[in-house]
Amino acid sequence: MPSAEEFIVELLGGVATIQDARHFFDELGNNSDFIAETNELSMAHRGVPAVFAGWSKIHYALTRILRPKVIVETGVFDGLSSACWLLALDKNDHGELVSIDLPATVAVIDSIHTSLPKGQEPGWIIADSLRARHRLLLGDARELLPPILSESPVDIFFHDSLHTEDHMLFEYRAAYEQMQADGLILSDDYRAYDSFSKFARGLGLETFVSYDGLAGLRKSSGMGRGTRKAIECRHREP
Repeated sequence: MPSAEEFIVELLGGVATIQDARHFFDELGNNSDFIAETNELSMAHRGVPAVFAGWSKIHYALTRILRPKVIVETGVFDGLSSACWLLALDKNDHGELVSIDLPATVAVIDSIHTSLPKGQEPGWIIADSLRARHRLLLGDARELLPPILSESPVDIFFHDSLHTEDHMLFEYRAAYEQMQADGLILSDDYRAYDSFSKFARGLGLETFVSYDGLAGLRKSSGMGRGTRKAIECRHREP
């Protein structure tokens, strides 16, 4: 399995270096105010500190490197990924995160194996100071995603909602068709039903880049909206 730094370098195809990735990983890790506030919220509602693992660092670094105008994610749950996207947007002083979530008031098969804390909405772990760049939409992504994608080209799309083949392929394809040239498609649990591989093959690709259950590919530079082609990234299984 590639390292988190290698994932970023391979995914971006030379836009960033290992040193760039490490710089922004350290920037996140050294943000003591953000970590303390997030941990305080996590302790209050989960009884454990937040875990800033590889994914959190990747989301943060990609946003700092690419300076996206629009990030769209499906599946929010507690909101730790959302908080990392938003912190990076705040540091950039640029961009918006649009999140779509069907609140997990109970565990959901093929999605999440636990539920939100009692009385809390999706994204409860996001600090109030970071919410100005956040738009949270509650409901089914099949209904809410298409109109959001039609508003403006998306720079980064992250799937982390219902992990069924039909739903995953729907989200990947819908986002890709409306994606900005050079935009990124990222997916949690990419091995579920081999959905990400099927999506990549549908674009004429046999490979993509992966890290610890996270998969990604990048739309080709210079290819407009609706063009079904992407940059080939090397896929290495753990």
